[in-house]
Amino acid sequence: MVMADRCVGNAPPEVRHIWDTLRTELNMGQYLDVLGTVRGAVTAEEALTIMRNKTAGYTIVRPLQLGAALAGRPDLADDLAAHGMPLGIAFQLRDDMLGAFGDSERTGKPVGDDLTEGKPTVLLALAREAASPSQLEVLDKVGSEIGTDDIEAIQQVMVDTGAVAASEAETGQLLATALHAAGFKAVVFDKDN
Repeated sequence: MVMADRCVGNAPPEVRHIWDTLRTELNMGQYLDVLGTVRGAVTAEEALTIMRNKTAGYTIVRPLQLGAALAGRPDLADDLAAHGMPLGIAFQLRDDMLGAFGDSERTGKPVGDDLTEGKPTVLLALAREAASPSQLEVLDKVGSEIGTDDIEAIQQVMVDTGAVAASEAETGQLLATALHAAGFKAVVFDKDN
């Protein structure tokens, strides 16, 4: 981050402003992510705040805005945010789904890795919010040393509570919103594509 900051150096004020916003949001998102992991539970809204700052802002929105500002088009900032924010959140929702259910052969990381680490995700928050007391006991194992059986039980609770279906539906809606903001007509997404 320090080296990147040095590279920005004497950039025009509109570029510097976006860069400073990116750094602030990233640090806040990272802090909230670590805090959520340590606390062991976050609400869906708290997880969404982490996504907005750490993933969507840092990975998509601010880089698009930086490029536009460097090209002399800072006036595109709002349009780029309207496209980039839902796209970034959809990306993170999908990444969280892969972190909980993904195929290690395809993702390159162990199945359930996010569950073992206790990552504060919308998926987990939705499951907690809808869980019965016995399901909460299963979800309370998230963030600890868990084996394959525990991971499968946690995954089942995520499915049974409707968290998986809700996350998939939200991902599809966010992608449609992002494409619409970019000028594309309605597109139907399914979880296999």
